[in-house]
Amino acid sequence: MIEELVAQGNEAAISLKISGLTDRNYGYESDHAAARELNDALVAQGNDAAILRKACQLVLGNVDYMINKAIYPRDLVAAEAFLNQLQTRDDFQAHDYLLK
Repeated sequence: MIEELVAQGNEAAISLKISGLTDRNYGYESDHAAARELNDALVAQGNDAAILRKACQLVLGNVDYMINKAIYPRDLVAAEAFLNQLQTRDDFQAHDYLLK
């Protein structure tokens, strides 16, 4: 059921799948690489939630309440490069993502 909803772009299902892949929930095995690949595919499609997820995790990494849940390690250089890359999109406003 979750897979069908993910394929339809359902944000709640996408969050459940990523959470399942990072926390071994909802019938998923732990697979951070698969969670990262899913999120990166959504970023490439312009999915706002995926963009925000990646940007925040590149800046914050694993914070105390999210130990082992971040699918991207903290990397400020990568965060800057990612946000600069996004700025080439016609509809992108960096502050929109950072203020959400």
